[in-house]
Amino acid sequence: MTNDEYRKLRGTNKPFSASEEQVKVTWNESIRKEKYQYRKPNASS
Repeated sequence: MTNDEYRKLRGTNKPFSASEEQVKVTWNESIRKEKYQYRKPNASS
């Protein structure tokens, strides 16, 4: 995920001003969602 993609996710083009911990949590959540999306098609086929 790029900075631009992350900003679109947040609905803003402003550079994020979150603490290191908040960024990690958001990043981990997005990665978890992506992995789930990738796993889904394989499970159904």
